[in-house]
This record gives sequence, C-alpha cells and structure tokens, in this order.
Amino acid sequence: MKNVKLFAGLLAGSSLYCLLMWYQELGINTLIFSVLLIGMIYLYKPEQRNLPIVKWLALAFFVSTVGVVINGNIFSKSIYYMSMLTFLSVTQSPKLRLWPSAGLSFLIHWGKGIVLDLRLLGDVIQTLFYKNKTKNLKNRIGNKLLRISIIGMLFIIFFLIFTSANQQFRHLCEGIFIPLNNFIELIFKTIKPFDIIHYLFVLLFLSLFFLRFQESTLSKWEVEQSDIQLRKKEKLVSDYMSMGLKEEYKTQWWSIVILNALLLVVNLTDVSTVWIGITPEDPGDLSHFVHTGTYSLIFSVLISVGVLLITFRGNLNFIRNNRQLKILSYIWIYQNGFLLMSVALRNIFYISEWGLTYKRIGVFMFLILTGIMLVYLAIKIKNRQSFFYFIRKSMWGIYAALILFGLFNWDLMIASYNHFHNQTDANYNKYQLSDQTLIYVPLNQRDNLDTNYRQRVTNRHWLSFNWFDYWAVKQLEKEKRN
Repeated sequence: MKNVKLFAGLLAGSSLYCLLMWYQELGINTLIFSVLLIGMIYLYKPEQRNLPIVKWLALAFFVSTVGVVINGNIFSKSIYYMSMLTFLSVTQSPKLRLWPSAGLSFLIHWGKGIVLDLRLLGDVIQTLFYKNKTKNLKNRIGNKLLRISIIGMLFIIFFLIFTSANQQFRHLCEGIFIPLNNFIELIFKTIKPFDIIHYLFVLLFLSLFFLRFQESTLSKWEVEQSDIQLRKKEKLVSDYMSMGLKEEYKTQWWSIVILNALLLVVNLTDVSTVWIGITPEDPGDLSHFVHTGTYSLIFSVLISVGVLLITFRGNLNFIRNNRQLKILSYIWIYQNGFLLMSVALRNIFYISEWGLTYKRIGVFMFLILTGIMLVYLAIKIKNRQSFFYFIRKSMWGIYAALILFGLFNWDLMIASYNHFHNQTDANYNKYQLSDQTLIYVPLNQRDNLDTNYRQRVTNRHWLSFNWFDYWAVKQLEKEKRN
C-alpha cells in the first residue's frame, strides 16, 4: 500500500507542477513549487532531515527561486535549474561530497529511475488488482493480455467486414462513432501529444526525488576520501632514497623563490601601470592591456594554484623545518591575490572607458571564484589538508557564490550604469539584455519593443510574476503618461 501512496503522490505532484508551470514563464510559480517540493522531501525522507548538506542545499534551492521571482532573467533561471539538479542529486545520494559529482550522479540515476518507475507501476497494479500474490502472477497477466489482444483483433476484423457488407449497420456505427470521434478530437485539441510527453517527463523527473537509490560507486569513493593529508610510509632502501624528500624540498623551495621574485616584478609593474594610473592611450593598446593581459594573468593564477597543490601533495607537509617553504607559499598566494586585484582594476578602468557588459561582469565573477580557491589553498597548506579537501571546499564555495550571484539583476545593473554614464548602446540593450532594460533605450530606438513587452507582461498569469518585469512595465507606463 506504501507504493500506491507514493505513486498517487507522484501523479498528484506532477499534475501540480504542470498546473503551476504549463505554458507559464518562470516566476512566483517556482517559489511555490520549491517550497512544496522541499516540504515533501522532508516528510517522505525523514532520515535526511538532520543532514547538514541537505539543509544547506534546500536553502540554496529556495534562495535560487527567490532570485527568479525577483529578477526573472536568464541568468537567475539558469542558477535555479542548477540548484534544483544539485538538490535532487543529493537527495538521491546524501553521501555525495563534491558538487560537480551531483551532475554525474543525476545522469547515472536517470536511467535507473525509468526502471524503478516501471517496477513501481507494476507493484501498484499488483497491489490494486492482484491482492493475492501467486508465483504465476506474471504468466496470468501475460495470458490475459494475449486473450485481450486476440479478441480485439477479431473484433476489428469482423467490424470492418460487416460495415463494408451492410449499409444500415455502417450508418448505425457512424451515428455512434462520429460523436466519439469528435470527443477524441476535442481532447487532442485541448491536450496535445507534446503535453502528454511533457507530463510523463515531469513524472519521471519528480520520481527521482522520492525513489530510493542504492549508493553509487561515485558516492562510495567520495566517502572513503579523507580531508586530512596522510603521511605516506616509504621503506628506505638506500641513502639515495633517504635524500629524495630533502632534494624535492630544495627543488620546490628554489622554484617558489624564483617564481615569487618573478611575480614580484610583475606586481611592481602593475603598481606603476595600473594602481598609479599610468595607462595606454591608444584604443588598441587599451584592449590588449585589459583583455589579453587579464586572461594571461588569470591563467597564471590558476597555474600557481596547481604548482602549490603539487608541492604540498604528499610528505613535504610533514618534513621537519618546512616552515620556510610554507611562508614562501603564503607570500606567493598573497602575491596572486594582489594580482587578482590588479586584474580587477584593469577591468574597472576598461568599464569606465567603454561601459559595462556581461563579459566584464564575468571577469569580476571569475576573480571572486579564483579568490575563493586561493583562500582554501592557504587553509589546505596551513592545516595539512588533503587535495580532496581543497577541491571539495573550493567547489562548494564556488557553488555558494553562484547562488548569491543569481540574486542580482545584472541586466538592469548594466543598463543603468551605462545610462547614467552616457554609454548606452541601444542595440546591446535590445538584443543582448532582457526587455526590462528598454526603459534605458531612447524612445526613437525602441522599434516598438516596449509596447510588445508591456502587453506580454500585462497578459501574463500571476504565476509568471517577477518583480523587475512588474517594475519595468510600471516605469514604461509612467513614461508614456508623461
């Protein structure tokens, strides 16, 4: 009976989802659905209620829906889908510890979900129609389906024969089947085949939240990983082997000294060309100064992270008197942090000259995410944490940052900044940003897009409501009245 309740719940949940989302845009409906879904997960899977990762991901999922209700733009919607899939994957495998594993786990369980759904349907049929279980149940069902098929085929054959041989019988059947045919056509006009496929897809997707899966090999492997760097015991077979670690220490020490010196020169150069304000005057030089220079510097920071991960991958964490190596590593991390700030200043300067775009905001986002990695790299070195710890913490830090990014309306930030700094590009606003930014496009350049936008938003169902579409339409109407 438990399976019957679960299947009924899935049917009801899928119907509710379709009622909220069918032919609607994402808006307040996402908030309603997320609250109901989180509540149902906590009711149906009580063993997950006290798991910190489930709590945090439920909160992240909720926050992402708030971002959709506020902004309603593509970026916020993308973050919403990302958070929903992550939350789904962890409800399937609560032992997952790496965020990128969530996507892989989802793909693994997708195929299993189809099989489990079919089994669930079979159990429900068996419970409802075959209460007394027998060993030959499958044979009985198969025989019944065979009998029904034979009878159906005989009925169709003789029905066609009689309608072609007897005109009165054909007219009688037409009087019965024409209304039935009209009724079927009415149903298919109201509910299209794609809607049925969509409903089945939602049913499968929703079932992935509630079906119970066995822990995958991936999650089992992650559970076995330690956050603490373990010292490897090596058997010393010769004096040469006993000097191996010391030689490695010297190699890494000199490598980081040289790289620190090189990076110091780069940072001093940035002080004179970026921080003090000496910048190239030629537009081509300025583009290279920002674009090519920025990408190269970001790439160098990532390489620096890789070098330090290799340096502190093993027993160098435990060698005596490795304090100097750690100090040099901290200096290098701080210098890379300074380098990130120099890149940010380059980007700020370019924005002040040429305006704000998604690409330039993306640079800031990437700098923040890279900064998160540098922080956890320093913690890993200080506390002798493992590579797995660094990856795990960095990935979840990046995930949290992306969730927060989804709360901002970047389209309006771009359009408003460019408007107030007299750098508005009407074509960029119209074709690269959301229609919410049309308020910042001159009237004679809107190409009637504002009228279509107001009509579209005004005619929406309340389930598709988001705050900034509402605000933008009010501003356009106010402008029209004035």
